[in-house]
Order: sequence, then structure tokens, then C-alpha cells
Amino acid sequence: MTGFPMCYWARLRTTTGGVIATGMPNGPATVTIQATDKAFQTGGCVEWTRA
Repeated sequence: MTGFPMCYWARLRTTTGGVIATGMPNGPATVTIQATDKAFQTGGCVEWTRA
């Protein structure tokens, strides 16, 4: 996702959509990606690190 002025993330059911959950955090955020999630989409955020 390009040109988005804020941090955005989404857990997806497929690589082309099917939103499971989304968020637009104002600061540090933790997202738990489940084994059943097929994709994770993000834009406008600083680099994510694996916990």
C-alpha cells in the first residue's frame, strides 16, 4: 500500500483480500499473525520486527 499517510496493517484470509483484522496504530504496535492467516499487509509503518 503506497501513498498512505498513516501506519496501517491487515491480517488477510487470502493474498488478494479477505480481511481478518486491521489496525491503524498511533505508536508502537504488536500484531499476532495466526498460522491460519495467509497474508499480512502493511503500509506507512516503520519496519516491523519479529518478536
